[in-house]
This record gives sequence, C-alpha cells and structure tokens, in this order.
Amino acid sequence: MNVIDSAEIKDADRTAIPRELREIHSPWNDLRGRADFTEFPHTADGAQTALAALRALFVPTRFRLRGWSEEQLELLDAMHGEWRLLVVSGMPTTADLTWDGVVDAITAWFAEFGGEGPVLLGPDDCDLLNDITGAWVRWIKASLAHRTLTYLLRCVECEDTEAWSGPALDRAALASAAERSVHEGIGVQSFALLRAIGGPQGEASLARLCAGPLDVYDRTAAREALWGLRRRSYPDSSSLRVRPGESLVPSALSEAAIPWSCGFVDPDVPHEPLPYTPANLRLVQRALAGCEAVDVPPWSEFPPDTPVPDNDPDLSLVELDTVLAAVVPYASMFTRENLAVAQRECRLLGIVAEPDGGAEGVQEPFVSAAVFCLVRAITGGAFDWLARNPEPESAERWSVEAAMRAVRRGVADKRAMQLLLWSDTELSRRALAQIESDTGLPGALRDAVSDGVDLY
Repeated sequence: MNVIDSAEIKDADRTAIPRELREIHSPWNDLRGRADFTEFPHTADGAQTALAALRALFVPTRFRLRGWSEEQLELLDAMHGEWRLLVVSGMPTTADLTWDGVVDAITAWFAEFGGEGPVLLGPDDCDLLNDITGAWVRWIKASLAHRTLTYLLRCVECEDTEAWSGPALDRAALASAAERSVHEGIGVQSFALLRAIGGPQGEASLARLCAGPLDVYDRTAAREALWGLRRRSYPDSSSLRVRPGESLVPSALSEAAIPWSCGFVDPDVPHEPLPYTPANLRLVQRALAGCEAVDVPPWSEFPPDTPVPDNDPDLSLVELDTVLAAVVPYASMFTRENLAVAQRECRLLGIVAEPDGGAEGVQEPFVSAAVFCLVRAITGGAFDWLARNPEPESAERWSVEAAMRAVRRGVADKRAMQLLLWSDTELSRRALAQIESDTGLPGALRDAVSDGVDLY
C-alpha cells in the first residue's frame, strides 16, 4: 500500500497537533505509560496540575468520518491502539509531538501492517491524512484523560481520610472539568469522579449530563452515578410500607406485605422463594387478581406522550423500575403523592421530560407508566414463583387460566408463557395450542410454542 511522503503534501494542516496538548506538564504528558500514578502523592497541588492537564485536553481536534470508504474505516479501526508507535518514533511525551512525526508513524504502520491493497492516500488526500492524524490525537487524549481523571478520583477519595493534608479541593472546578470531559468524548472515568464529589457539585453536573445530548451509553452511566447519590435519600425500611394519600391500586395489591420489585421471595431466607403453603398460594392468587383489576394496556399500546427515554421502552422500564423500587418499594405506597416524588426523581435523572407549561403535580402519563411497572413486576413475579412450585397441581387450574389471560392482555406475557411451557400438563398444553393458533397474538409467542424454546 502506497503512502506519500509527508514532505510532498503541499497544504498540510499542521494544527492537527494542538499547541495546548504539547504544553502539558510532566508527568501528565507521558506517552510511555511508565508513570505509576497509583503511587503519585494525592495532594491539593497534585490535583491542580492534573486538573490543568485535563483542561488542556479540551482543545478541539480535527476528526471527521464523513466521506470515508468502508475500507478506510476498517483500517482506522485496525489502527486503534497503535498510537503508541509514536513513542518508538521518538515522541515519548506530548511535548515531542509533531504533525510530521505522527504522519511518519502512520506511514510506518501502513508499511508494516497495512498489507497490499488500493492506495489509501495520495497527493489530493491531505484532508484524509489530517483526519487520521486527528484520530490518533483523540486516542492520545482519551488515554491521558483516563489517567488524570483516575488520579483526581483518588484525590477526592483521599480527601475524606486522615491521610489528606493541605487545602481542600476545589470540587466545583473538578466537577466542571469532569462534566466537560464527557461532552468531549474522553470522560469514561468522569461519572465515578462526579459520584465521589457528591452533592451539590457532583449532583448538579450529573443532572445536567442526564438532561443533555449524550449517547445512550454515557446517559446510562450518568443516570447510574446520579441515582447512586440520590438513592441514599430513600431508606430501605419496612416501616415505610404505608403512607397516607390517594391509593392508585386495588386493596388486593396494597395489602401484599412484600416488596413488589423483588418477586415472591422469602423475607427471612435471601434468594429463596416464599414457602409453597396454602396461605401463600392464596396470596399469589389474590395478587394476580388484583393486577387483572388494574386497567393497563400492553406497553406497545401506550400513548405517544408516555415517558420513554431514547425511544427504548425496555431501557425506560428498567430505569423506571429502579427509581420506583426505591421511592415506593411497596404497592401500598402507590399513592398520587408518592408518585409525585418518584416523578421528580425521574425528571432529575432525565428519564422523563419536564411537562409542558410547567404543570405541577404528578402527570397522568407517569402514573400510567408507574402502575404498569407495578402490575408487570407483580404478575411476572407470581408466574416465576408458580413455575417453581414443587406441587404444581395444587394451583394448576387457576394458574394456567391466569397465564392465558396475561398472554392475551400483553402484561408479563413472556413470563406467563414460560410458566405454560415449563408446566407440561394437559391443561398447559391445551392453553399453548390455543396460543399457537391465535393469530392476534405476537408471532414471537406463537413461534415459541411451535419451537418449544424458552423466551429468555
């Protein structure tokens, strides 16, 4: 593969190597990876130098993928991680970086690893060469950011111990830089740092990230970090089972004295199901009947204004479940007043949008989504518990009938199907035959019957 000599390129953009990057102070400018930052003293002065190095990485870098061929993208992917060839090329620190040196390292990589193929670069490909150089600079910045953010995280953790000496850290400045790192695409460690910084600075930065234009991975990381801080406000206590207010669920659900999100598990034996006693069978049967009494449509039929972040219903339900399980851990707590608290948390996390016109109080779409989460969790947990019943004949008829209704209703239908598939009784086989022939049901459910496969 032919790559032209950099000296032959007439209009090269030497700004591909930012000046700020070359001026980063030691030890943060090391490209060899030799500096042991775990042993570097965690001090206020050290945090200041690390913070200055991190800010230097925010300088814009030329990097575009527009117009690249599939072959060029594959080669760029193969290059990822090979930027350490810069060290071999005589550039052990960012102070040694030059545009020509990076081009020479790229040229050396193609000569050794590029193989045979069409010409990647030619006299008219200055832009492409600059883009590749920009990609290498971005990889360098990401590596250096990871080191500085990790060091700053250790400083914040150390400040809360007796080993810390010197002035207090400027946590507002650290939070601002960590937040900016995320927007720059080099902030993988920023979420842990912001969580360690805590409130109010860390919480405020995480809240802005949750509401900002991030990709789904960064937004999820921001929500997890923020919820890790917010979760402490909601103690896990059985004394919180009942709170005054307008109940939104039938008494058959509100009377269940178990956390709704955990399934029907034994409160005295972790990870073990409730004992299969006649009293507990009646409890589960009442819970299923209570769920059926709640008028909720299948999630696919919810109105367009229902809160669904990132157009991903599965993701939104998981995140809603997480918040609701902490704020209203028992069905008896599903009151309008308590759901207003849960809605505020979800808005802070960016799970649901702010209402139009600044409306106050809990909004009906949120109530519908929250109640759906409750009904789905209790219904699914009941079928999971029944599927493990060592004496399934003790509840065979009503459990099969409830599973059939759940499938047709579209609530916890996969877990209901799983109960029918595992039961393997005359009644369950008859129910499965009806499902397989019902063209009004989703094809995945009907196919699962014919294929005899699990849905998980």
